[in-house]
Order: sequence, then structure tokens, then C-alpha cells
Amino acid sequence: MKPVRTWLVLLFLVLACWGLGQTLLGIGDGGLAREVECAGTNLGWDGEETPSPMGPEDRCHLESNDEYRTYEEQRDVQRAARRSVATGTRPLGAGLLGLSVLLLPQRLRGMAAKLKHRA
Repeated sequence: MKPVRTWLVLLFLVLACWGLGQTLLGIGDGGLAREVECAGTNLGWDGEETPSPMGPEDRCHLESNDEYRTYEEQRDVQRAARRSVATGTRPLGAGLLGLSVLLLPQRLRGMAAKLKHRA
């Protein structure tokens, strides 16, 4: 029974790590922003730098790869990131729930045994 339990712990651990990575990547890409935010320089309709959030006529200049995105393109990128956050939280939750079901009873038994020896 021990090898099966070990494999299940590893499976749930990998699932939780994958979900955490997916969630963090989505958060890093702006998946939690309520408004359309530019990750680079936000340029207004006149080409001048303007503060965030982006407006419908603004463009976003990303310095990392010298790319320009329109308001709609940046909104779509953030929507995809939001989906990534939602997709990642499911395996993260399932992995953590599985690990707690497998590991918590053993931990509680160990704590109960220590309390019994003290009394």
C-alpha cells in the first residue's frame, strides 16, 4: 500500500506545482487587472505617453520586443492571462486537496500519539 500512496503523493504534488506555475504566469501577464493595463509605455492617440489604464484609442509599446499593441490586442492578451489564472487554480486546488487528504490523517495520528504519551 505504501508505493501506491507514494505515487499518489507525487501525482498530487506535480498537479499542484503545475497549477501554481500556470496561475503565477497568468498573474504575471496581467490576468488580475480590472482595466486594460499596458505592460510597457502607454501611448495616446497623439503618440504621447499617457498614464494607465489604456483607452480605446491608445497603443501599448512593449520595450522587450519592440512591439506595439492596440487596446483590443492588449485586452485580449489580458483575457487570455485571466483564463490562464482560472485554468491554473483548478489543478492547484485539486493537488492541494489531494495532498491534504493523503497527508493530514497521518499527521493527526502522530500528533495524537505525542499527546497520549505526555498524559
